[in-house]
Amino acid sequence: GHTLVVYDDYSDMKQIYGRRVVETITQMTGDEILAMDCYEDGGRERHELCEIVGALLALADTPTTGHRTHASHATSSQRAAGR
Repeated sequence: GHTLVVYDDYSDMKQIYGRRVVETITQMTGDEILAMDCYEDGGRERHELCEIVGALLALADTPTTGHRTHASHATSSQRAAGR
C-alpha cells in the first residue's frame, strides 16, 4: 500500500514527493503545473508560479541593471501600459 500524506498550502514538496520531486515535476505538463499552483484571490483566479516568474522578470527590468525584458515576456497589463 501507499502511505497517506496529509499536506496543506505550505507543505514542503520534498517531504510530499521525497527525492523524486524533480522527476515528478519534470514529467508534468504546463497545464498540470498551472492547475497545482492555482488559487483564488478576491474571486479572481491567480497562479503563484506566474507571479514568481513575473517578479523575477521585473527584477531584470529595474533601472539599476540597465537591462530591459523582451516584449514577449511582459504581462498583458505591462504591454497595455506600454512597458
